[in-house]
Amino acid sequence: MDTLSLILVLGAAGSGKTTFARHLVPKLGCVYLNTDPITDIFFPGDRDSPAYRAANPRIYRALYDIAFANLRLGNSVLIDAPHVAQVRDPAWYAWISAETDRLAARLCIIRCFSDTETLRNRLRSRGEARDENKLDNWSEYVRDDPTRPLILLPHIEIDTREDVNRNLALAMDYLGGP
Repeated sequence: MDTLSLILVLGAAGSGKTTFARHLVPKLGCVYLNTDPITDIFFPGDRDSPAYRAANPRIYRALYDIAFANLRLGNSVLIDAPHVAQVRDPAWYAWISAETDRLAARLCIIRCFSDTETLRNRLRSRGEARDENKLDNWSEYVRDDPTRPLILLPHIEIDTREDVNRNLALAMDYLGGP
């Protein structure tokens, strides 16, 4: 990839974003950042407590600060994170667009998605404590945390139920890679 880029691979829990990102990063040769290792240090197995919810904006800010430091060094960055709250916030859109413009980087957004039954099955099969509350309260989770909220910036949609090579080709075409 020739253009300095901040690539956001986002989607609901179980959408396949991490699996997809792990296939994409070697093709791009970019820095890979994921919220889970940072979050798990402070909130192991927790994605629902009031303390986690209060800390979540600071976790994302730390992730972005690391990404911006890499962009300043000339490294493209892929962030693998849900961005559930962020994509609902017009102030976030303005901020992320301004920051990438300031750093002369291109902002690329790839949303990974799947149907809700596939999401549920993936969460069950990975067996993570962080998913227990979602599974125990599935109806409320999918109602309160929509799996495909409106994204106001240009982006592509990747259905992770489809063939990974097809999806990688779609992403590489969008990103301008080989």
